[in-house]
Amino acid sequence: MSNKNSFDGLELQTHNWKVSPLEVEEVHSSFFEDKSIFPQDSIKFDNALLMKNINHKWVGRESIQQ
Repeated sequence: MSNKNSFDGLELQTHNWKVSPLEVEEVHSSFFEDKSIFPQDSIKFDNALLMKNINHKWVGRESIQQ
């Protein structure tokens, strides 16, 4: 279970890897914009990638403690 100090562990396993860059005009996130979690200017959006037709599976992992 996720909370402010613990995060669900999740791994993306891929058998092939191909991404394309995306042009982003605007970004909003209620999580990342929460100043009680992330102080002003502590994070910055850096890129967006699109993955299509990727052979993959999601694997649950142990929780990550902060």
